[in-house]
Amino acid sequence: MSEKYYLGIDIGTYETKGVLVNIRGEVISQSAKKHEMIVPQSGWAEHRPIEDWWGDFTFISNDLIKKSGCDPKLIQAVSASTIGPCMLPVDKEGQPLMNAVLYGVDTRAYKEIEYLNKTIGKEKIFKFNGNALTTQQVGPKILWLKNNRPEIFSKTYKIVNGTAFINSKLTGNYTTDHFSAAFVSPLYDIQKQKWSNELLNDLIDLEQLPKL
Repeated sequence: MSEKYYLGIDIGTYETKGVLVNIRGEVISQSAKKHEMIVPQSGWAEHRPIEDWWGDFTFISNDLIKKSGCDPKLIQAVSASTIGPCMLPVDKEGQPLMNAVLYGVDTRAYKEIEYLNKTIGKEKIFKFNGNALTTQQVGPKILWLKNNRPEIFSKTYKIVNGTAFINSKLTGNYTTDHFSAAFVSPLYDIQKQKWSNELLNDLIDLEQLPKL
């Protein structure tokens, strides 16, 4: 019987790592590729999604297969984990409309956080989402995009994170997990485990978010 393989890739802040294992969990090959965190100005942190996410993913995949010498047809599953909560607008063709805005290290939406906490209420947001509204949350960054880059916001087909972006490249579908969705406060109802505009009904069409 032919050997079976499983490929896993993790895209981090400064580096992407990958591993190919067999069905017994034995490591067959490993690979890594560095990339930069772009800081256009103080308080901003970005990645280039095509070069840093998808480019790294394809490089690592090919490198793992090359090093192992395995037949790609014997790879049973591919798993990808990506950098924490990010905000990336893409058009109908799935092309990024700007660099990806990274997780809590990017603080550009501090005014939007203050606005949402004041207009909705900190306790109400926490009860609804299970998280305080901080720079780690994606919701305020979507509002920042709407307020500060209206020309990009008007062209936006989907707002995605790293996982949904990689999934779209692999399968054509924009999907993400509930853990990641919880960082899109205040647009995620943690009790009902679904997208919701109950607290903020004029920010974005929920169809523009990845499927859960």
